[in-house]
Amino acid sequence: MKRAQPDVICDDAEVSEGPGVEPSGTESLVGAGFEAMAAGDWSGARDAFAAVLGVAEVPEALLGLANAYYWLGDLPAMMQSLERAYAA
Repeated sequence: MKRAQPDVICDDAEVSEGPGVEPSGTESLVGAGFEAMAAGDWSGARDAFAAVLGVAEVPEALLGLANAYYWLGDLPAMMQSLERAYAA
């Protein structure tokens, strides 16, 4: 079942830079995640945000990941991502 697409409030979020992380690489992946969300591609968004988090703890990616998990119906993972985002 395909769910309605949410309004994307932030489609070019600024990314917090972590030590030794190339900002343009993480910004590109965060942007890809938000583009996937705008298209209703929740799995693609999850994968893009998870790729960012494999490199750095980026709050924008954690919030995007939480949204993707919500639309995929994985509420425990959504809560975990939200908690990590607010702690970051």
